[in-house]
Amino acid sequence: MNYRFLHALICLILLRSATAAEPERIPLWPDQPAQASLTLFRPEHPTGAAMIICPGGGYATLVTGGEGSGIAQWLNRHGVTGILLEYRLPQGNSEWPLLDAQRAIRLVRSKAKIWQVDPHQLGIIGFSAGGHLAST
Repeated sequence: MNYRFLHALICLILLRSATAAEPERIPLWPDQPAQASLTLFRPEHPTGAAMIICPGGGYATLVTGGEGSGIAQWLNRHGVTGILLEYRLPQGNSEWPLLDAQRAIRLVRSKAKIWQVDPHQLGIIGFSAGGHLAST
């Protein structure tokens, strides 16, 4: 048995469990059925900066992997809190995504102290349809 490999594997598992915080999911509209939400990815050493991430998907679906949690984890490695916005898809009501993005900004600012976020260092980024939403 390769004990050096086993030792390295155990150290990696322990390090990962000690530093990786589980993402926290927050409903965007608590009084309504869970349709839109934020997922908070906290960095180990927060700088105070935060970014709301709007994934793409052509307003028909949400690509939350590479264009969501993957971006949040990359931001975390740079000390930035990543906040994945799972906005409502329009389904005939084009205002829903924008209302969700606006609500997300207000919610993050209201929870800034608790989430160790500087409300003046909050940005929004998006990909494809999410980029359209972020720019709107």
